[in-house]
Amino acid sequence: MSVITNQSNFDFHFSGHETFTLRHLWLKKVCDAANKNFILDKHIFSDDFSISRFGVGKNMVSSIKHWALACGVIDEDENKSHFKLSELGKLIFLENGLDPYVENISTAWLMHWQLSGLRPISKNNKHRSSTWFLLFNSYILPEFSIKDIVEHIKQHVESFGKTIAEKSIKNDVETCIKGYSPRSLSHTTEDISEPLLAELDLIKFNQTGKYFFVRGQKPNLLNGIFDYALLDYWSMTTKSEKTLSLNDITFGIGSPGRVFKLNEDSVAERLYDIAERTNGIFTWSSSSGVQQIVLTKNINSLFDLKIERLRTAFL
Repeated sequence: MSVITNQSNFDFHFSGHETFTLRHLWLKKVCDAANKNFILDKHIFSDDFSISRFGVGKNMVSSIKHWALACGVIDEDENKSHFKLSELGKLIFLENGLDPYVENISTAWLMHWQLSGLRPISKNNKHRSSTWFLLFNSYILPEFSIKDIVEHIKQHVESFGKTIAEKSIKNDVETCIKGYSPRSLSHTTEDISEPLLAELDLIKFNQTGKYFFVRGQKPNLLNGIFDYALLDYWSMTTKSEKTLSLNDITFGIGSPGRVFKLNEDSVAERLYDIAERTNGIFTWSSSSGVQQIVLTKNINSLFDLKIERLRTAFL
């Protein structure tokens, strides 16, 4: 596995979406194109039938492929000869999946986490949403403009001895923000009405011409999605540890608190009954001024628990 915070091995990625935001049914279109073995030949995104297959223009087909990879819905196989549906892709978007037609806001929250959170990434894939991760995790000022974020990311990239064309970063930043706040940058009805992530209300545009994050409780973020993200974050940060602090869960880079823009009280409220939701595998502890969750039972893999918790968000 690789993570975006391992900068020595991280390849910054600021293209692939052709400036199209992630739209509601695009991920289902990809899953529908897989064969009975959940395999997608690479040519389906470039052959003479790709436009009719996906029902969009050529550039949008490329964008659909990008978003499916960026969201972890498909992975490249070891020989890089084809794509295959991930377990998450099958679970959500197949015809008998949890939300094939993307009618549940939990799918939008989940895809936001996939783009912005600290999660496992297949060794045959790479992190394809650098702007999303950096915007939600490393920019801390209350308001920002497109220019502010471009400069922030440019400086971040250069601090690791890498150079990315400013135009590429600007296009990526505009596409990212347009996905959450489409009315501020979009000029067509389609752009305004179809972005999957806009319904989350995470970024808004104020009267001074600046953007801002909407922080707070997020009532439509169900605990099943929060717990899925929490277990991802645990697997990437704790390794052999048995505890994870409230502070890390709220403010850590790539944490559920940062990615979902939850305040500390909101995170704590979600953790109080973690034992009940995980059958006692995790418990909440608050003693001597230290607030944390504790792994209290041996478990071979967090994956089954993570999927079990995810399913509850779609009941």
